[in-house]
Amino acid sequence: MNARMLAPLHMAGGGMPWRPLRLLHLPNEEQVGFQVGPREAFDTMLAGGELSAYTAYPFLHEAASHGMSACLEQLLRVASEQRPDVVIWQHVGRFPVDAGFLRRLREVIGSAVLVYHEGDVFGRWVKPLPAPVRALAAEADVVSLVGLGELAALFRAHGARRIVYAPHSFDSRRCDQPWTPTPSRRFDALMIGNRVTSRVPLRDMPGARERFALAEALHRRLGERFVVHGGNWGNRPYARGPLPFDQQELAIREAWLTVSWDHFDQVPCYFSDRVPIAMAAGVVHVTNRQPGYEQLFPPGCGLLHAGSVDELADIVDLLLSRPRDELIDLGERAQAFARERLSARRVYRDLLLAVAGMFAERLAAH
Repeated sequence: MNARMLAPLHMAGGGMPWRPLRLLHLPNEEQVGFQVGPREAFDTMLAGGELSAYTAYPFLHEAASHGMSACLEQLLRVASEQRPDVVIWQHVGRFPVDAGFLRRLREVIGSAVLVYHEGDVFGRWVKPLPAPVRALAAEADVVSLVGLGELAALFRAHGARRIVYAPHSFDSRRCDQPWTPTPSRRFDALMIGNRVTSRVPLRDMPGARERFALAEALHRRLGERFVVHGGNWGNRPYARGPLPFDQQELAIREAWLTVSWDHFDQVPCYFSDRVPIAMAAGVVHVTNRQPGYEQLFPPGCGLLHAGSVDELADIVDLLLSRPRDELIDLGERAQAFARERLSARRVYRDLLLAVAGMFAERLAAH
């Protein structure tokens, strides 16, 4: 747990003055500092005067170090001492908090705004919401999700009152490192992702079959010029095994294109963190199309999307038919787009400023 403070006034966009916020952040970290992106964003806001105080309480680490009961009591003490305006709790998972504890937390923070940020995607039958997630969804003033549509409806069915969209992002410590695009590369196309299978009928992860079909199709077309990094691909000829998170960018830059087929492939506006990471690496990305992409990804941004496996494979063929300097240019546009729209600093700042706008009167009186 750490706390830092700064206390200037700030003028928000649109000319409306508001006092800097005091933020209590609960990152889901077993290792302190693992959630680089949001910490990077909130540290930047603190340094720039948009936050007057920022405290991070990594609840998983604290529970592992001191026990569950002590962790929860310490959280209440930290909340009481720091007097936050906003509390952002990230991805509770199966961490055992319930409505009773959340009522105690609410008593401590008073009129502060409680935000629950969930970076996973769930379904009604495949990967249902764990009980702690349901409890936080019902108690939070705002639930931040990485997709809309049926995902948002699922959270509303469990009591979520206000939902905002905050997509997956990349952090600048492990991504977007300096690079001069190379004129020759080992691979034409590269995929990063696990193969997920189910032994239970009708319980396949949405999009899992299409991901496998895409890998097979690209192997038939590209042979050894196509590889997949990820788990559970067995002895498939293109399989290269799991890839450490901080080595993704190096691997991506060995290929002309990156490709993906996301799980939960019908959830509006959803994409995994593979998309911003690939785009920030400066390489063209091709993925499945989901509702809302026409608003999120304008033509020429360096991301192309397809409605079927065959269409996606055809787009790969089309791109690889172009001169390499065109692919380099399109990759640079992907990187510029990611820097502007999908950096963690941008995404988490937008989230916090959106919350501040929604609850301006309440925060002014807090």
